[in-house]
Amino acid sequence: MILGEVIKGIDIPGISGDIAIDITGLAYDSRKVSKGHLFFAMPGGHADGHSFIVDARERGAIAVVYERPGIDTGERMRPEVTLMHVKDSREALALASNNFFGRPSRSLQVIGITGTNGKTTITYLIKSMLEEWGQKAGLIGTIQYMIRDAVYEAIHTTPEAPEFQALLEEMLRAGCSYVVTEVSSHALAQKRVDGTVFKAAVFTNLTRDHLDFHITMEEYFRAKERLFTELLLEDGTSVINFDDIYGRRLISELRNSKVGNLITYGIETGADIIAENIKNSFDGLMFDINFNGRTYNVQSPLMGTHNVYNILSAVGAAVSLNVPWDMIISGIKKMGSVKGRFQKVDLGQNFLLWLRRRQRQGEKAGDGRSCNETERLCDHHIR
Repeated sequence: MILGEVIKGIDIPGISGDIAIDITGLAYDSRKVSKGHLFFAMPGGHADGHSFIVDARERGAIAVVYERPGIDTGERMRPEVTLMHVKDSREALALASNNFFGRPSRSLQVIGITGTNGKTTITYLIKSMLEEWGQKAGLIGTIQYMIRDAVYEAIHTTPEAPEFQALLEEMLRAGCSYVVTEVSSHALAQKRVDGTVFKAAVFTNLTRDHLDFHITMEEYFRAKERLFTELLLEDGTSVINFDDIYGRRLISELRNSKVGNLITYGIETGADIIAENIKNSFDGLMFDINFNGRTYNVQSPLMGTHNVYNILSAVGAAVSLNVPWDMIISGIKKMGSVKGRFQKVDLGQNFLLWLRRRQRQGEKAGDGRSCNETERLCDHHIR
């Protein structure tokens, strides 16, 4: 793709060089640069991508986006390389990735799930409902990426911008009409999904987590809020937990600003979608959903009150997408436990056993270097 097309819509105060050159790929890690690539130098807490500009040029980068002035861009070594100075290289990477892969979200209905807990289970619930309806759906999440029936191990909850847009483009080519994706607070703060247009956005809850990155709960909340106030389509729908204190704050802010459509869910009176008559057992959940004066009976192999909330949020998203209620109910019933998410293990033992997988991701900005720490925990309860 011609560089001028790749950088369309990006605020670039200074350009030195030719923008009519052909770009063969995007890179934010100098070690992954190949001939013809556009390299993005991004500042970070652990590694600064600006320190690798010369390396990127030696490896074949023909254009460089950088943020920090006064650094060595290697111009003397290779003056033919196009240099672009931007205010925000992360935003530039996201917008360029969206352009490079053909703005795939414009041809898809993308549903984003954000919040501290519940994101993974909710994505699988929504995917189950959509597929029960006969739709082809992709999934991007903590455990794995799914392109229809093809499954790939996930590296990040939400991939970096080039990988995220590449997944959307691949899902579109595979015939998907819908994509359900977890959207982490790291991804929102680092603008990995900027340029993507979301048809629906779900807010689960906000509890004390990731404060090593966000520092304060206010910053954590503001990162999550971006999905609803900046990335949601004008006719899109926000689906928000009415029982969560930060959920109510978000509801209030959206109502005051009149941003898009709004569906609330919860167990407490006052939500649009309410769970009633909850029966929780080792065999799963049974409860009624009250919505618009009608009652729907729900059965699920999932256990625990937290999964009542997960189901309600998925229902809200499905309702916003006009999924028929019989398909919603059937999709809930057929969706079993998610791998590593209080996954029930039945081997004939006389006690209840489930597996819980906790994943913590250390996000390193800069030259794309990152780490991924995973803990596997096993919990059991005597029946």
